[in-house]
Parts: sequence; structure tokens; C-alpha cells
Amino acid sequence: MVDSCQSEIRENSTSIADVVKWLGKEDKKYTTYACGASSGSVSRKFVFKKAGIAITDGGYNTEIKNKGSLVGGIEIIDTAKLPHLDDGVQVFFEPTFQTILNIFGEPDFRVQKNDIAELQYLQRGICFIINKLNGLLIKIVVNNLI
Repeated sequence: MVDSCQSEIRENSTSIADVVKWLGKEDKKYTTYACGASSGSVSRKFVFKKAGIAITDGGYNTEIKNKGSLVGGIEIIDTAKLPHLDDGVQVFFEPTFQTILNIFGEPDFRVQKNDIAELQYLQRGICFIINKLNGLLIKIVVNNLI
């Protein structure tokens, strides 16, 4: 099992600043404005190619300057298709048990205990912790990627 003292990425509880600290500077950042740039409501997606994940912040209001936003969403990236993103090819996927296996292949280590599965990818420096009952991501554990 993964050591619980390592860095964990969880939706609605991990700060974007911590994710960047653990994974290093993002390879690409997309900014989306709700109702245009003057609306003041912004959402950002940070792409980390080596880890194979994209993190979306929970959005923030530019008037408040809330740059300490939390992780609002986690997606996995099909990095082979990433160059074709502008062509409308689907690149970002929900990190379910089967989707992770389909895109990343077999993990270096797979541990199953009770209702929890761990899929550890050493070269990516991350481990996915999955609820086996519903196949959904619980958290990502970062293993000194940078």
C-alpha cells in the first residue's frame, strides 16, 4: 500500500499551489472565462504531461484575486492524442479504473485491499487510489515526480 504521508491530490481539498509544487510547472495552462473575459469568473486547467493528468481549479473571481483555489476536477490525459487537441480530438478523460488502464496500460504495481485498488505508475510518479465498488478515483498520490 502507498505510504499515507506522501503528497495527495483530492478534489475540493488540495490547493492548486500544492499541486504545482509537487508536480512542477504545468506544461500547458488553459483559461476559460464564464461569459467572456470581462465577467470576472475564471476557470483554469493545468496540464502535466509526464504525470498524464490535468487539474482544473474550482474557478475564482478575478475581482477577489483568489489565487489559492482548490482542485475542482482531475482528468487523465491521452498524451499520444494531445498534439491533436486543437483538431477536436478527445484528450481528457474521467479517471475511472478502466479508463486509467485503457490509456496508461498495466501499472507497475497493482494492489487491491477490500474495496480499494491502487494503480502505481513509477515513471509517471503517481499512484491512483480507486474505489473498486464504483470504479471512481478517490485520490492521486504523488511520488516525488520532479
